[in-house]
Amino acid sequence: MGQDGSVQVSWTQALAPDGKTTVMIHGVAYDPKIGKPGVPDASTTVMAPQVARTALSGVLAGVNQYVQAEMAAQQTQVLGSTATITSIVPPFWQVLAGQLAGVLAPAPTQTGGPVRVARIAAGTSIVVLITAPSS
Repeated sequence: MGQDGSVQVSWTQALAPDGKTTVMIHGVAYDPKIGKPGVPDASTTVMAPQVARTALSGVLAGVNQYVQAEMAAQQTQVLGSTATITSIVPPFWQVLAGQLAGVLAPAPTQTGGPVRVARIAAGTSIVVLITAPSS
């Protein structure tokens, strides 16, 4: 990406006219319509490729933690100088939900945030401006 938001492409090699030999070059895409480096009519968009997976992972992990906490809950009852601690046995569906949430949760991903993606339409002609002679 250029500082002005344009899509920038550079080349270090080109295929010679014989179709077999590579030639070392220093070149950049050039937009003749505006007279500066860049790919003509390219667009950019911001994408977050792992958002759905991360959200699902968080939701299922939360369900699992809630069910585990509910299954471990205890009730304390104090009568005079005697305290009685009782565990509450959860219904089967809660145990099953906790296990399924733990098993089905995808691993959390570290995406580094949104990614800017460039789109260039198929068939777009790109002018390459050679900026230095081959080495």
